[in-house]
Amino acid sequence: MIFGFFSAHIKKNFERRESGKKIIKKKSGGKDIQKKLLLLSIGVFLICIILTGCNRLSSSGDSERNKFIGTWKTTSDVPSINWTMTLFSDGSCTGAVTANTWAVKDGKLVFMKTTQDGTFAGAFHYIFSSNTTLTLTDVNTGSSKVYTKQ
Repeated sequence: MIFGFFSAHIKKNFERRESGKKIIKKKSGGKDIQKKLLLLSIGVFLICIILTGCNRLSSSGDSERNKFIGTWKTTSDVPSINWTMTLFSDGSCTGAVTANTWAVKDGKLVFMKTTQDGTFAGAFHYIFSSNTTLTLTDVNTGSSKVYTKQ
């Protein structure tokens, strides 16, 4: 049976050659390769878009965090209650806050102090009125302080 298929195929090609007709071979794999390349290109394009979107998410979080970095000071008529704090890019802080680290978590500014007794945290709602004015409201007590960036 296999031999019959090949002999019929050879006979057909021989007859075409004798009659002067050109033998045209179909390239069935060409369209398949084009489809595969198209699908591969679309896949790579979608992956690039997804990865770019992920980068934007982390960048927006970083830009929000970067707003806090620097020295902040409260102003009051009573100089003894003016507070100054400095927040550093590595997450450490100094000044009026008794904490030794800070972070932005769940839309709140959180100060953390680690001692031999454990880690203590204080959370504050925050509002930036401008790039240089920050209002912090204690989540537990509701008391607010306005800070100006120095």
